[in-house]
Amino acid sequence: MSSTIFSVVDIETTGTSQSNDNRIIQFSCTFVKNKNIIGSFNSFINPEMDIPSDITKLTGITNELVKNAPTFNEFASKISSLLKDTVFVAHNVDFDFPFINKELDRVGQKMIDNMAIDTVTLSQLLLPTEKSYRLIDLSQNLNILHQHPHSSSSDAFATAKLLIILFNQIEKIPKKTIKQLISINPTLPKNTIDIFKYAYKNNVDMFNDKLLDINRLKIRKIQYKERLKIRKINYPESKGKQKNIFNGVYKWNSEESKLMNSIYDNYKNSDNSKNLLVEQNNELDYDLGFLFPLVHLLNNENKIVVAVHKHSIHEDLSKTINRINKITKNNFKKLVLHSIDDYIDLNKFRDALNIKSNSKQTEFLKCKILIWLTFTKTGDLHELNLDMKNDQNVFLKTIGNTNNKGYYMNKLKNDFNNSNVVVISHEYLYNNRHMLAKYKPYLVIKDAVDFNKQILKHYRVNFKINQNNILIRHAQYLLYQTHNKNLYDIFKDDKSNIKLVQNIDSLIKEYENYALKLQKSFEESFINKRNFITLKKGFKNPINNIELVNFIKHNKEYIDKQSSLIKQIRSLSKKIIKSNGTLKSSEKAIITTFNDRIFNLNKFFNNNILLIKNLVYMDKKVTFQNYLNVDKNADNSTLVGGLIKNDDLLKNKIYTLFFNILFMDTAIYSSDKSEFILNKLELDNNNTSMIKSSYQTNLNNDYKIFYNNNKQEIDLNTLDLENNNTFIMANTQEKIDEIYENIKQNGNDSLLVLCQKINGNKDKIIKKFTNSKGATIIGNYDLFMSIKNINKSINRLIVQSINSSDMYNENSNLTDLYNLMIKNSIKHIIQLSNNKGVILINDFSLINENSIKSLKNMISNHIKMFKIDSKNEIRTFNNF
Repeated sequence: MSSTIFSVVDIETTGTSQSNDNRIIQFSCTFVKNKNIIGSFNSFINPEMDIPSDITKLTGITNELVKNAPTFNEFASKISSLLKDTVFVAHNVDFDFPFINKELDRVGQKMIDNMAIDTVTLSQLLLPTEKSYRLIDLSQNLNILHQHPHSSSSDAFATAKLLIILFNQIEKIPKKTIKQLISINPTLPKNTIDIFKYAYKNNVDMFNDKLLDINRLKIRKIQYKERLKIRKINYPESKGKQKNIFNGVYKWNSEESKLMNSIYDNYKNSDNSKNLLVEQNNELDYDLGFLFPLVHLLNNENKIVVAVHKHSIHEDLSKTINRINKITKNNFKKLVLHSIDDYIDLNKFRDALNIKSNSKQTEFLKCKILIWLTFTKTGDLHELNLDMKNDQNVFLKTIGNTNNKGYYMNKLKNDFNNSNVVVISHEYLYNNRHMLAKYKPYLVIKDAVDFNKQILKHYRVNFKINQNNILIRHAQYLLYQTHNKNLYDIFKDDKSNIKLVQNIDSLIKEYENYALKLQKSFEESFINKRNFITLKKGFKNPINNIELVNFIKHNKEYIDKQSSLIKQIRSLSKKIIKSNGTLKSSEKAIITTFNDRIFNLNKFFNNNILLIKNLVYMDKKVTFQNYLNVDKNADNSTLVGGLIKNDDLLKNKIYTLFFNILFMDTAIYSSDKSEFILNKLELDNNNTSMIKSSYQTNLNNDYKIFYNNNKQEIDLNTLDLENNNTFIMANTQEKIDEIYENIKQNGNDSLLVLCQKINGNKDKIIKKFTNSKGATIIGNYDLFMSIKNINKSINRLIVQSINSSDMYNENSNLTDLYNLMIKNSIKHIIQLSNNKGVILINDFSLINENSIKSLKNMISNHIKMFKIDSKNEIRTFNNF
């Protein structure tokens, strides 16, 4: 395309809807030829209407600025001449291209029919590990100068620079990979696929010793490195020694030094060490604080294992490890470790390429992964930064490793053996606790307050009553499907395997029969002719524990039969997998998918049906509830329940394997006493030491906490929500919906309100907020704590309702829990704000003499609390 001119276009408009009411207010175009910028054009356009205030806020374009600019009617011919004989390029071409054509058509001009390509899609494919494909984020990560986001001239220039980077990137992709991508024929905007067709035709494959051919795929070659032994180092216990070795690498801090010394002193003599509870604040580097002393205790055999609630909300400690290596002149290695099914199985992926999916997203993911394989060194699907639990990305789970073998598994085992610090999730710790315990690691549990909750998930259920039968049908579909080969078709000439298929088919039907009997028995025992508790959206049906025990006893035969049958089915399906060596890739993919579906059926039975049977016989408190929709359809009803709390669970499952654990969290102490967290974590006060830094900057000038001292809630519409990003916290969906309706009824159209569930799930809300100029978010505590590492501040937090509808806490004293949530929320708003913020506690369950006193003790004096019970104080809140 050396002679082709690319016109990189960006427009600003009065609104994002392509209705006749919206107009273009700025048109910009940067021209690219032969990977060089050769010119640009920019003009404001008079929309002949007022520009909405939120658009002015976003773009900086005012009515005054466009007053003397040409109208679109006057400007239309110029656009046509500028774009003539060029390839149209835009960052989201499906917005700019049709919007321009709509406007051309409106003024009676001929619409453009240029070849058009989309840089969002190209970026998603050619830069598959980026966390965000917003132009502003790509510009920042790729060092593209982008001075004025949402100014079309700056956006067009940045997109042109991005286009050049993408052209350079596609030249590095092997032709074999490009050919496979083209053969998938993904649905891409406009003519974007033609860029790959041109590259396949014109690229010259240069010898690349960093690539391998494996399973008919182009793969980045993995370099195995020999393990470098770490040098035994003495811990610098004195202030002078610490200052000396930190010099030039990190600014020594006396408070961090106290933390490091306390941790080192606790663990240097294993006979005298205890569990440690460390409460973090916003002032210190706690990753350095715990890693620096612990690495001085390492030898070449043991490890430091760091367990976190979620990988996504933590840095992976790379910067801290690099800093420690500089300070200590050592070579400590770190590994982030996921479940094995989060690593790609190349055999599964190769076979899946030969099965055409009806899902456009799946076909697109195949293309993205093909390119990613040419440079990933780990095969870790998390590198793609996709939500693995999202139904749209279900394909990722079908290509995950399940047998702990293969190209990337060998690399993972090598990296694990070479690592000194391993970062895992709480979930991974529980599932692999025996393997990890063999290394006698120093175990650090971050996000400690959530730790018991993650373990309790293994002793609780939440499933639709008909889920067992749905999974059965998923497996049966591959036995009888007609739009593609089924298992009978694949083995029709193979007597041995056709017999296996027939046996599996028969066993599944028998399993289905017992599953239906069990479901019918449940409906008769707990749903038919029962009086339900009416909820806003459906009904609640509490399950009596004695009745549940009797139900399990009465239906023991059905459960035991299913248990026996699913084991037989699983065993036979594995035999089919082992005998598929001579089959086509497309046939292997069908067999692999069938085996995965049997695996999922087996997993469901063990984690739900069998678990309930085991739970009711345990000598521990359990609770179960059945929730129905408004139609009272039993099939679609949900069964929720399990252990109420973790009595001795952590002691038996974790503490018998790991000793003297270091627990860390941002909010641990809910009062002067520590019984709440000690009980929650099943820790003995005699074997646990507390570390809490007293060092905190006085924030009284920059942050204020108000609490409503009236007898009624403050009307949110009296608060200024428009000029600051605000989070309104409520912990039940009913309350969230109520707040949303109240604000929307006030009729403030310029206020963007993002409401949990109404406007999407957690990830969608955060994405929409990040892309907005400003917003008010309504959601629960979990959503608030998930907002991290975004380039947008939240300056206001309104705690409207802290009470949750958690069935496991219904009979508990929740004061300590709520205090921790408030404390954590205050710390979090300090992190999210731009050095100034305000908190309003508008929930009366938190406003009594004891609660306020307790909160004041927790927060100490670095932020003061004020009553708010008059219009003057509301004005103070609004103006702060």
